[in-house]
Amino acid sequence: MLINNLQRLLAPFYRDGQLPSLLRDGLAEKLPVATYRQWLAKLPEGVRRELQERWGEPEKSAMVIRNDGAPYFVIPRFAAGKVIFTPQAPRDGNGKTRKRPSTTRPRPPPRTTTSPSICGCASSSRPTHWCITARTAHRNGCPARSAAWR
Repeated sequence: MLINNLQRLLAPFYRDGQLPSLLRDGLAEKLPVATYRQWLAKLPEGVRRELQERWGEPEKSAMVIRNDGAPYFVIPRFAAGKVIFTPQAPRDGNGKTRKRPSTTRPRPPPRTTTSPSICGCASSSRPTHWCITARTAHRNGCPARSAAWR
């Protein structure tokens, strides 16, 4: 049950239409956008401008619903006794663009026998050539990659 509830907290960041069920099932709280705007007004102008540029208008957030005509942020949370679990929102704001967080380095693509590589073997008749497969490397006289073909 715990894992299922925690997974549900993440769902609104990746799929539309999940917010009402979280509210209905007690897995979220509402925060009036008007209250957020009051807090925002107390910040220095430069900070407000940066937030506006980064996140846009609060009412346009994927985490906002309208209730009786007023906009509310829906904040997913799971309460387990005195402990509250809240998910960290994706860094792009809504998660639907699937950007990598800036704190991770992208992995290089996996190497396969069909991925091209440039060989610069001194013993090769063509010092810089494409060895797309081990067979091509063998044909090009590239000792580094042609061993797999033999």
